[in-house]
Amino acid sequence: MCYRLPVRVRDDEAGFSMIELMVVIAILGFLIGMGIWLLHGAGSTTSARTAQGQIAQDLKLCAKKVETTKTTWGMLYYGSNYVTAENRNMYLWFYFDDTATLQFCDPPIGATPGKSGYGGKVPLQEGAKIIGEPYPWMVAPAPNQDYLYVRFKPVGSTIVAQFKTSGVGWQDVAPDPGYMRIDVSDRKGDAEESVRIYKLGYIGFQ
Repeated sequence: MCYRLPVRVRDDEAGFSMIELMVVIAILGFLIGMGIWLLHGAGSTTSARTAQGQIAQDLKLCAKKVETTKTTWGMLYYGSNYVTAENRNMYLWFYFDDTATLQFCDPPIGATPGKSGYGGKVPLQEGAKIIGEPYPWMVAPAPNQDYLYVRFKPVGSTIVAQFKTSGVGWQDVAPDPGYMRIDVSDRKGDAEESVRIYKLGYIGFQ
């Protein structure tokens, strides 16, 4: 006859209690939720900052073109509120020819390339949009405006930044605060970045 010997379980080999398992599951759920939230925030910030860098890079190149050619160069921005959906969050390059006529053109060498089939329009970084607040002297495009022109004009040995919006002629960047601003964000508006255009053509971040 066979007998089964009793097996003794030491206290330190006992399983987890139900309360301990619930605490572990709750902690794991919290950590996973935090990870998803952080990843979403990082993606939003990256999208907005990449768009900020794209605009700033092209504006700096635009000012450089003015310096080398001694002619006026600029860009036309269509904001996220523009009436034609296929034009939203895009911009166009332009210059003024010998007769002082505005001529749209393809992006120059070194600029963000235009999108095929859009007549040279440059799309903003994927997942970002151009936004604004209702302060047309400082921030544009504003919600009640369709577009924003920005140009750099040679005046003697200096370069002057000017802008024009719907129903408003060319204006110098105001002396107070001394800059205008193009705001960008991710599509959901969770992250915002800005590009500052100063009166004498300097481009900065905010």
